[in-house]
Amino acid sequence: MAAKGTIRKKKAPKRKPRKKNFPSPDDIHDASGVVIRNPRDVVDIYKQETGMKAKSVSSKVREWVNSEAADKGWSDVKWPMQYPSKTKHAGAVFVKGKLVAD
Repeated sequence: MAAKGTIRKKKAPKRKPRKKNFPSPDDIHDASGVVIRNPRDVVDIYKQETGMKAKSVSSKVREWVNSEAADKGWSDVKWPMQYPSKTKHAGAVFVKGKLVAD
């Protein structure tokens, strides 16, 4: 109980997390032809779309994202490693066309 003469602050209502959508190649309007998603967004999209649990970008998550990306019209998905880790991914790079470096 609050002491006499103190004011209790109301707790802010919990916000629903924003739904993250799988990127679409049609949403790209610049010359780069790529969309980058961080690992947290990749995992959130996976959980929302499949209803399955995941904590990190695992091989199962990568396989699902690669399959979905191909179905949605992406030509490739790159999975750069997070520096200096040799096991964690830095997210996903969705490629609309052929990259110049390829």
